[in-house]
Amino acid sequence: MKILLAALVGGLFVFVWSAVSHIAVPAWLGIGELATAPDLASEDALLAAMQKGLPRADVYLLPGAGYDSKNPAEVEAFEQRQARGPFAFLVYQPEGKAVNFPKSLAIEFASNVLAALIAASILATTSCAYATRVAIVFSLGIFAWLSLESSYWNFYRFPDDYVLFELIDQGGGWFLGGLMISAMVKGKASG
Repeated sequence: MKILLAALVGGLFVFVWSAVSHIAVPAWLGIGELATAPDLASEDALLAAMQKGLPRADVYLLPGAGYDSKNPAEVEAFEQRQARGPFAFLVYQPEGKAVNFPKSLAIEFASNVLAALIAASILATTSCAYATRVAIVFSLGIFAWLSLESSYWNFYRFPDDYVLFELIDQGGGWFLGGLMISAMVKGKASG
């Protein structure tokens, strides 16, 4: 029961930190904001081109033609287009979907609690000092960030500012979550 309660409290702290960081970090550091089209006409033109040119819901790399070709000439042309730019990593959904912010927040909270449950379960197997337990949970957050975001930055050219924002968000959230989880889950008695 203690592990479940720690997961709930830790997940709540991560969730609240994420909300704060998504508001405060862009304002304080000028990083982490999602870009939008500069005006409605530009947005409409981009959406119309995507609707015409993309066959289905998927994740697209642009330019992408020739990416997985066996033909050396097509691969070389792809590499030249990549070097020349522009480049886009695009998540495309051809069908609209109503915005349901409360549902999205509930799913985010549940995922934070499940991740905190993993952290609390790991701490329950340890026999180390409080600061070490906090460091373990913080390290889990950095591990997740490093495993995912560095690949997005490296292969898909996610902007430096975006990746740095995610580090602040994940690192800060799991440090705070770690403070709470570590206070509630002491681990096994050493012996």
